[in-house]
Amino acid sequence: MRKLLFALVSFGLVASLTAPAQATTGPQPKDVSGLLIPEGLVTEAGGSAPSRVIDPSLKRAKGPVSVVVQLKSAPLAIQNGAGFKQLSRMGAARVTPADQRAHLATISAEQTAFVGQAAALGAREIARFSRSLNAVAMKVDASKIEQLASLPGVVSVRPIINYQLDLYETVPYIGAKAVQDAGFDGSGVVVAVLDSGIDYTHAKLGGAGTLAAYEAAYGTGPSDPRNTTRDGLFPTSKVIEGYDFVGEVWPRGPNGFGDEDLAPDPDPIDFEGHGTHVADIIAGNDMARVRVVHASPDAPAVDILVNGAPAITNLAFGQISGYASLAPGTYNIKVVPAGATTPVVFDADVPLAEGVDLTVVAKGLLGDNSFGVLPLTDNNKPTADKARVRFVHASPNAPAVDIAVAGGPVLFGNVAFGEVGDYIEVPGGTYDLEVRLAGTSTVVLSLPGVAVANGKTYTAYAVGLVGGTPALGAILSVDDPSPTGKGVAPGAKLVAIKVCSAVSSSCSGLALLNGVEFALDPNGDGDLSDAVDVINLSLGASYGQKEDDLSFALGNAVHLGVVVVASAGNSADRPYITGSPSTQPEVIGVAQTAVPSAKTFPLVINSPASIAGIVRNTNTVEWAPIGSGFTGDVVYVGRGCPAGSITGANPEDPYLANPAGKVALILRGACAVSLKVDRATKAGAIAVLIQNNVAGDPPSFSFGGGDLPMVPTLIITLQDGNTIRGALAAGNVVNVSVSDAVFIPLVGSMVASSSRGPSYSYNAIKPEIGAPGASVSAIAGSGTGVEAFGGTSGSAPMVAGSAALVLQAHPDYAPRDVKAVLVNTADANVLINPATQPGVLAPITRIGGGEVRVNRAVATKTAAWSASDDNPAISFGYRAVTGTSTFRRRIMVRNYSDHARTYTITPSFRYANDAASGAVTPSAPATIRVPANSTRSFVLELTVDSSKLPTWPWTFFGGANSGTGALLQTVEFDGYLTISDATDTIHLPWHILPRKAAEVQATPNRLRFPNNNTLTLSNSAVNNAEVDVFSLTGVSPRIARGALPGPGYNYTLIDLAATGVRPALVSSAAGPLQAVQFAIATFGNRAHPNYPAEFDIYIDVDRVYDDTEGFGEFEYVLYNSELGGFAATGQCVVNLLNLDTFQQVTRFFCDADLNSGNMIFTALLGDMGLSFDKMFSFYVYAYDNYFTGNLTDAIHQQTVQLDTLPVYPDASALTVPANGSATLMAGMNDIWTEPPSQTNGLLLIYRDAPPGKEFQIIRSN
Repeated sequence: MRKLLFALVSFGLVASLTAPAQATTGPQPKDVSGLLIPEGLVTEAGGSAPSRVIDPSLKRAKGPVSVVVQLKSAPLAIQNGAGFKQLSRMGAARVTPADQRAHLATISAEQTAFVGQAAALGAREIARFSRSLNAVAMKVDASKIEQLASLPGVVSVRPIINYQLDLYETVPYIGAKAVQDAGFDGSGVVVAVLDSGIDYTHAKLGGAGTLAAYEAAYGTGPSDPRNTTRDGLFPTSKVIEGYDFVGEVWPRGPNGFGDEDLAPDPDPIDFEGHGTHVADIIAGNDMARVRVVHASPDAPAVDILVNGAPAITNLAFGQISGYASLAPGTYNIKVVPAGATTPVVFDADVPLAEGVDLTVVAKGLLGDNSFGVLPLTDNNKPTADKARVRFVHASPNAPAVDIAVAGGPVLFGNVAFGEVGDYIEVPGGTYDLEVRLAGTSTVVLSLPGVAVANGKTYTAYAVGLVGGTPALGAILSVDDPSPTGKGVAPGAKLVAIKVCSAVSSSCSGLALLNGVEFALDPNGDGDLSDAVDVINLSLGASYGQKEDDLSFALGNAVHLGVVVVASAGNSADRPYITGSPSTQPEVIGVAQTAVPSAKTFPLVINSPASIAGIVRNTNTVEWAPIGSGFTGDVVYVGRGCPAGSITGANPEDPYLANPAGKVALILRGACAVSLKVDRATKAGAIAVLIQNNVAGDPPSFSFGGGDLPMVPTLIITLQDGNTIRGALAAGNVVNVSVSDAVFIPLVGSMVASSSRGPSYSYNAIKPEIGAPGASVSAIAGSGTGVEAFGGTSGSAPMVAGSAALVLQAHPDYAPRDVKAVLVNTADANVLINPATQPGVLAPITRIGGGEVRVNRAVATKTAAWSASDDNPAISFGYRAVTGTSTFRRRIMVRNYSDHARTYTITPSFRYANDAASGAVTPSAPATIRVPANSTRSFVLELTVDSSKLPTWPWTFFGGANSGTGALLQTVEFDGYLTISDATDTIHLPWHILPRKAAEVQATPNRLRFPNNNTLTLSNSAVNNAEVDVFSLTGVSPRIARGALPGPGYNYTLIDLAATGVRPALVSSAAGPLQAVQFAIATFGNRAHPNYPAEFDIYIDVDRVYDDTEGFGEFEYVLYNSELGGFAATGQCVVNLLNLDTFQQVTRFFCDADLNSGNMIFTALLGDMGLSFDKMFSFYVYAYDNYFTGNLTDAIHQQTVQLDTLPVYPDASALTVPANGSATLMAGMNDIWTEPPSQTNGLLLIYRDAPPGKEFQIIRSN
């Protein structure tokens, strides 16, 4: 919402009306109670079109602004031709380095000439781009923008916008371990990570793996100069190049998000940590892990020194240290008495290999020189249905022994001191064991109640002395070092390009454009043959738009031959919310699926009986695991934020109940969830339930501070939390339980937070592929530390690493081929949520081709893609169908083998009910023959019978449901096109979003009172049509097509067509309340009502002319927004703001639709001191609320009195039957003493119409 008095001053558009002498009523006002929320360049009529060159936001800018000026010549990525990178890799590039440098010289001359001319206008150069874009970033005073745009060769002047950041088990799961074992590890492939930098000192990324190494590279804080210089520490053998385009302050410096605080330097060391996680998942190495068992009976507590530094301290007899992670290499290990440096009882150089887990057993007696160490390699790969156990004899005076089940069979036989009984597998359970003298039945030690669990690995140690002190006994360890393993492509090299903040989750738009440039020419020599092979971007912006300039630059990078992978986003199952740049057609968009070990723990409500049952829709957090579970009574404590957790100085939220000894129910919001749990833990809670504060599936949460460990924590839905709170409020005791033995595996399913498509601008399948997103990966600044890293930020690098493996195996593949084999071979058997929807497959607009299986991608000799866009996903888009229509896509099939092959073609549906409906019928040839190393094509047809389509769920009250992804499933049709022969089976996902549409035309198109006041509405479709009728109050001409923005322009235009009003009623206990509805019709459709359009209706209720200001004063403004904020709910609401008190009420959802250009606002007249019989004026403004926040169109003063509208219909809404017609009569109030200033007539809103036919303006005399 923006107050526009500054704009109205320049317009000076005010007209004075005299109230009518009497009232002539129209139809009974429509009841619009269903819209209530539960709980509670500017053109004028006849004006000129905007310039296509200048972003409209810049026309209203003041003072210095940062802009990107695009120039005429093609950037080098386009000039070099498609597939240049692959041709260079194969030594077949037709463009020489000299050719490239010559073109760069041409661009440079063009840019230099421009910069010189721009300097005369006071413009200052910030950066130049020539590889991905031909553009110059400049700082210039806004008053000079038009002159800048008029300089020779200028194509566009756009603002700079910013973006947001959105292995051990996962690597084998996606097939990468099998590919690595086959000899492909990404060697020879270079991957650029555009992120927060990379900690190249971390052990998993080829560094020393010490805190000292990180401090040498980064320093002690953001202001330390060491993080701006390479200091001989960078590049490394793993992270071979990079650059920091951001610095350590932006955007927390004095200029906020302005580019003045960007401080580029050559050292891309990571501080924030996001990029280090991403880099490790793509190409990280494994580490070595080592622990120590103190089994020497006469040795004191000891310290273990690694390379002279304490690594394990004060380890006493019978204790087992935790695992220490180290970079692979040879280490000097010394054992000394605790707190001393002598005597050294053990001193040796120990080699630690990558991926090896070592247990060092200190055994024997110091007194008889039998002391020594026993190195053991731990096997930490247990089977799922058995426990794995081994035995170590470490009692120096005990003879050889057998380990047996009490009274039963021997498990380990004749094991002498210093020997090891190797691993055996046994069923999980509790065993009574005994130690016998070898070969006898003599029991020397009983070991009752030894518990082992399936899926775990253990070592049992016999320690102590027979007949001495300490006495003979046993200790049991779990051999679980929690290894992270290698990244997907550990042989790949990395380029660290720091484009995201060190102190926030923001990513600089200018830095990102610079980063793409750097990735295409890392050594800056003008020859793009050294361009990276893969770019990963774990970042983006929800509701991704085609006008995004970063997306445009990345599309050029793909044209050059670079594979680009981007995360889809973490904004959940909401229509069209998937983010840019992943929505760019050439980019691989990645969804998040569950890791293999993921599980959900149901919450059992034991009492009261009225709500007792099992709550399956729950989630967990890594930092407060369920452990063995809990049982307890619930108390609701409220929001529960501790002091200082919101603003830094806020008081703590008062607890509504004492959680000591209870299960604390806490409402999400305002501060980090981990701080809420930390506070409850310290207050004595035995467990925590976090209630989500918005509708939808419960998310997981990252660690945001607090002291570990914390009590077990479970996340529940808003609805389930309200159920528990309701029972508590009624005076019931609510008792709940959670058990670690009762869980539902989530492997092979979506993560609830993964963003849904289709893509906003193209209505295309996005994301195209999924991958597990919670790999345990490297922590920046920790040396060797690792932690789970979730979200699609962690999924994208799984696919980027997979692309690296494919490129090593097939260096001749273009990005199209890489994308195709990955999507074609993905595992399509991905579920929505096994806990809440068992067996229900995830829709194509959430998972695309399925979950990545890189082993299949490397192995396949067949690929297929859509000819129109080179995508391995067949998108038919949104289609408003009025009868029966057929849509076609040409499919290309590539045979990479050295012999001809005949393939079978089989189209199928994702869901049986879609197939059974008969509404959509796919057809394709039964077979296709493709010669060796060749490509052939066929046509896939979809025939849509609109009479059989389901009801469109957003026709009425769409604003309430525009964030509900499940509704999209009820109307979209999708499936797979399978192409197979005896060797390969591949598939392409297909998708169409068909709407049962109607096409209505009213005749005549002009009312001529008093004799011609009847309209005939004719419907030519086979479906009924719903029509809403408004009194026309304003019109605006269409903006010329040549002025509309294109891909990469970084702005959008909302083009108003017409506005109208009508009276309405809202039911209440006190009787009907008077309301007003405003209809806003625009040229062009928007996939989702929330973006990129905001409409502001400024209302002058008293119509008092202000001689000083020159206009009427506005008292209220109505505007639309997303409920809860950007990407929070997907729901569209209407807000009424009092411009005098700045109090706001939000009562109604928008009456809006998906893929529509119409929107209807509703407001209670009483909220503005109005009624049907009071006159008011209003102005309508349209804004770009996605890129620039600026005004793009307006319809000015419109004045109405709802009970005496100049032209009014005899019905506020009507249904026009299929292939039929209906009659609408209009009346006219001719009793105004002065004619109203606006255009009069009717505005017909066609709710079911195809794009471009959603409204009709009926003028009157």
